[in-house]
Amino acid sequence: MFMVLDRVESAVWHAFDFLALEPGGQARKSKLKVLTASFGHILDIPGSESGIDDYRSTDTLTFEQYRFYLKNEVFASLPDKLELEAQILVEEKLENVCWLICKQPYTERGNPLFSEKCVKQLWRIFCMLAELTHDEDTNSLQVIMAAREVELVCQQFLNCLGNSESWEPETFDEIVSVMPVFKFSIFLALLESKYAKELIFIFNLRITCG
Repeated sequence: MFMVLDRVESAVWHAFDFLALEPGGQARKSKLKVLTASFGHILDIPGSESGIDDYRSTDTLTFEQYRFYLKNEVFASLPDKLELEAQILVEEKLENVCWLICKQPYTERGNPLFSEKCVKQLWRIFCMLAELTHDEDTNSLQVIMAAREVELVCQQFLNCLGNSESWEPETFDEIVSVMPVFKFSIFLALLESKYAKELIFIFNLRITCG
């Protein structure tokens, strides 16, 4: 079912991006086979990774090539329709695998204010709202969130913590003037450095997500 792949595509990209250590943003097939086998285990598709070696006469794949393989050789094996609860559970399990692979740079940063649990929740929100776009500078696909979406999340973040009065649209507009789109690392840094840091001093506690 292609709908499932579409809904977890941003999460898959993050896992791929962490594994893509080769020039041109490519990942070695040996690493992608492990990731694909994990997907296959969740989807109950044994041997889902077995065709990667024969797919293209290269040792590495770009994300676009890997996505094509997943779409046609893995997710195409799913039934046309899944019950909503089953689909949500599958998507969550797939995202968990991707998070386990890509979380290191986000959870092992210096002087974190958010707990790992909170960072994961923010990452899932980011993946849900972000878009897969082509970056002309790197000639590769990137997952980014538009400034408008980031603005809404930041406002909601402050509202939920009872500090909506600290929202300053002019300040956010200044940030957007130099940062019109956000990767997750920048999105996380913005929340911690600009909006969460002030709340730490106000409440004198470490922010966690329940």
